[in-house]
Amino acid sequence: MKSMISYHFCEKYGEHQSGYLTCTNYNLTRKNNRQIQRLVNSLSKAIATPSQYKYIYHHTVTYGNVPLWVATNALTFGQISKMYQYATSDIRTKISKNFDNISEVQLHQLVTVLARCRNVCAHCERLYDFHIRETIPNMPLHNKLQLPTKNNQYTMGKQDFFIQICINYFTSSILSLL
Repeated sequence: MKSMISYHFCEKYGEHQSGYLTCTNYNLTRKNNRQIQRLVNSLSKAIATPSQYKYIYHHTVTYGNVPLWVATNALTFGQISKMYQYATSDIRTKISKNFDNISEVQLHQLVTVLARCRNVCAHCERLYDFHIRETIPNMPLHNKLQLPTKNNQYTMGKQDFFIQICINYFTSSILSLL
C-alpha cells in the first residue's frame, strides 16, 4: 500500500515534498479540510529534521527535499490509510486496480477497518468483542466459509472481529501474487 500510494502520488504531483505537503493535492472539501490539514502536519513532522531516520536526514541535507518514496518508510499505517482516504479519486482508483475484484470504495473500507483494528491491538484494548460502524464488502472468504446469512447479508464477518480474518485472507491472497 505504501509503495502504491507513493508511486501514484508522485506520478501525479512529482517527487518534491511539496506534492504531498500541499492540502490542495488531496480531495479537499469543507467537510474534510481540518482532517487533511492534520494529515499534512503529521507528514511534515515525520520528515522534520533532526530526524531519527538517517535516510530522511540525508535527503534533507543533501537534496533539500524528502520525496514521498523516501518518506513512506517513516510513515505509520495510520498516516498511509489517511493519505489513501483523502487522496483524489483518480489516485485511489489506480491503487484499487491492483486488487482483483475490489473497487476503490471497498478498498477504502478495508483499509479503514484494518487501521481501526490495528489501533485496538496497539492500545491493548479488547479485540474479542471488537465491533465497528463500517461494514466491509462481501469477500470471497465469506462464501468459501459458508457463513450464515439473513436477508442475503452475511451475519458474521462484516462488522465484528471476524472482519479481521477476512481482511487477513484478502491481504495474504494479494501477497501470494507478488
